[in-house]
Amino acid sequence: MNATTVSSTTTEKLFDPHAYFETRTGLYVNPTFKERIIPEQKKSMPYRGLDGIKSSILPRNMPDRKIIDEILGGIKETRTHVFTLDQIATIIDLQPNGKHGELLNDGDVNIFYVSINEVLFVISVYWSSCDKWLVDAWYLDEIQNHINVGTRVFRNTILTI
Repeated sequence: MNATTVSSTTTEKLFDPHAYFETRTGLYVNPTFKERIIPEQKKSMPYRGLDGIKSSILPRNMPDRKIIDEILGGIKETRTHVFTLDQIATIIDLQPNGKHGELLNDGDVNIFYVSINEVLFVISVYWSSCDKWLVDAWYLDEIQNHINVGTRVFRNTILTI
């Protein structure tokens, strides 16, 4: 399993997830993400930056629980090192128009784990054939099938809660 690290500079501006996930050009946000994730977000939050963010490619098909146990260090580790929406947005912004970068843009999916009101969600980011980043959210274990080999799983190594 190869691990890579993402890096970027942070900004002093505040991040508005409502505006970003409604108006960003080149982004399609699935209604499930809008229903499950956005209503619980503040209108502005500081950018957390990308220090300590790493990623791994799934070596085989795996369900969420196996990913959490084998790649992310267990459920407690995953819950205390969840992603924030500004971090996901920053990673997307580093690859405008699906250009090469940390996010897979070749038909495979990128996943992040976030916590909303102590409920763990899986966020997927995917470069589509319609030349947009597609963003979706599902509950942990909601997907009955395994997450496919080749999916990039992002891991936050900095304490976020």
